[in-house]
Amino acid sequence: METTTKIIERICPNCHETFKVKVYDNLNITSNVEMKSKVLNGSIFDFKCPNCGILFRSIYSIVYKDIEKKYIIFLNMKNKNYDKKIKKLEELYPEYKIRNVSDMMDLIEKIYIFEVKLNDKIITYLGYKIYEDMTRKLSDMKSPIKISKVLFDSFNPSKNQVNFGALNNVQKRIFISATYTDYKTLQNSPKYIQCFKENPGECEIDQNWAKRI
Repeated sequence: METTTKIIERICPNCHETFKVKVYDNLNITSNVEMKSKVLNGSIFDFKCPNCGILFRSIYSIVYKDIEKKYIIFLNMKNKNYDKKIKKLEELYPEYKIRNVSDMMDLIEKIYIFEVKLNDKIITYLGYKIYEDMTRKLSDMKSPIKISKVLFDSFNPSKNQVNFGALNNVQKRIFISATYTDYKTLQNSPKYIQCFKENPGECEIDQNWAKRI
């Protein structure tokens, strides 16, 4: 899959001017390494209105591919039907991890997980269990803080830590750590081992997926 572009329309949130702009449709990061930082900091989704000059962020659908680490992530912002494309890619690249996400933060999380060569199914499950635990504790405390999602942040093998960040309604920076031992225990658990394997057609690995386990 080579890097390709497309033309999309954006509407300025300030002056409401409609304008067309060229963006990435398929992004092969292996041959466009300079774009990785722009994806990870979200600036690939930033636009400047040609009429009033305001800068604003507007997320669009994109397919992100890393040949070296063998994964493909579909960021689907308009409920596009990627089923046929995903099925074809699964046939062409059976050794690849293929994921379908609907949020910019989920795209970034998947990239970070795959960059450190962790299993995103195990990480997603760990994040969901942390989400459940934090939600229960905050409710018991009658705290005004509401957690919407827990996402992978970083991996520190020297400290045996898998770190997560909790998105919340008060924009407070909340970080939680699980141990890498917890990760390995899940990885080797007879109860979950089948769940954490790669299964064709299973590309939406998110909080809802974890809830079903």
